[in-house]
Amino acid sequence: MEEQSFACSKMERCPFTKPFSKELVDIANSWIRMFCSNKVKSNYCARKQYFELKGEAPSDNLTPLGTLMFVNAYADATHKGA
Repeated sequence: MEEQSFACSKMERCPFTKPFSKELVDIANSWIRMFCSNKVKSNYCARKQYFELKGEAPSDNLTPLGTLMFVNAYADATHKGA
């Protein structure tokens, strides 16, 4: 993943700075550019909004867009020839 300096205070703990698989690196980098690159944009992150509303961290599979992401571990292993 490319080196980033984050404006969002939650980035060090956010699971979307550490993609689930190498196939998701480009997606994670686009989310980082879209939501985390400056303080104003980070206010549109659904994960950050959830935390501020509920006072607790959202599930790891809640994306910054507000949708749930499910990674099929079996399909991922199959593509790697496992």
